[in-house]
Amino acid sequence: MNKPAPEFAIFQNSRTKESALWLKGVGEWKRCSASDYTPILVMANMIRSSPDPSKTLNEIAGVIVGLQPPDENNRAE
Repeated sequence: MNKPAPEFAIFQNSRTKESALWLKGVGEWKRCSASDYTPILVMANMIRSSPDPSKTLNEIAGVIVGLQPPDENNRAE
C-alpha cells in the first residue's frame, strides 16, 4: 500500500547546500537557492522541535505571506 503524499516536506543536503520544499497543493519539489539554505535549516529545526509542528508551520507561513509585497492587481488606487 502506498503512503499518501505529505502536505509539506523539506529536503536539505548539508554537503551541497541544496534545499527543496514540497507542497502537496503544488505537487512537486521546488528547488531553493543556496542562499536560502540557512533560513530553511532554521525553519526545519523550528518545526522539528515544536510541540505542535502544524501550528508552527502555519505561523511561519503567515509571517512569510505578511512579508510579500502587495499584489499589483490588488493595490488600492
